[in-house]
Amino acid sequence: MTEEKNWADLTPKQRQEERFKKWLSPQDIEFSSPQAEQGYKERVTRLIKAIKLEEPDRVPVSTPAGFFPAYYHGESLKTVMHDYDELRKAWLKFLKDFELDTFAGPAFVYPGKVFDLLDYKLQRWPGHGLADHISSYQYVEGEYMMPEEYDALIKEPLDYLVRTWLPRTVGAFAGFKKLGPMPLLEALPVFYLPQFADPEVKASMLALLDAAEECAKWWNAVAEVSKAARDGQQRAAL
Repeated sequence: MTEEKNWADLTPKQRQEERFKKWLSPQDIEFSSPQAEQGYKERVTRLIKAIKLEEPDRVPVSTPAGFFPAYYHGESLKTVMHDYDELRKAWLKFLKDFELDTFAGPAFVYPGKVFDLLDYKLQRWPGHGLADHISSYQYVEGEYMMPEEYDALIKEPLDYLVRTWLPRTVGAFAGFKKLGPMPLLEALPVFYLPQFADPEVKASMLALLDAAEECAKWWNAVAEVSKAARDGQQRAAL
């Protein structure tokens, strides 16, 4: 039987038990040591017992830390948005100093340099529309999709997003509004490609490449913290 068929036949209680089994024995994690694996299973067991209303060895500790690790490290949100090494250090210090059973990494500390390169218009952040000391983001209210555009979104979602919505909300995509409708390219895209030579379209492509390279640096820092949380190597990483 396939996994899909098995899952469809399970009761809600049985599905929960299957999830618990996967938590306890994850197939996609390679632990750095037997001690790291043991610690992981102890924390998962603690959470499972709490969910099942059974008494664990102690109360599980799970806290939405938000941006607190940055301030605990003595830095501001603005700093860790732009300095990925300080971002990494701040979250690893928090991970080391507090014995938590669950841990949220810094993926929601958005990379300020990437936002700058993209000319991102949907939010303000410290140093960009907000004072340097502000400790959060601010959404910029606006009408980013017009009522008459719903049919275009429903008919061709990707085409609408790339040629209309993104050029309106992300400055780096501005050149893409000059592109023609995106057909199914199949094996011979020669009649569609010439428009990418347009200077404005080309400028958008180059801006996105710069942003992508910067984003990769940020993601490496985020991934390092996630790996440390998973395999118990946070002390060595510091």
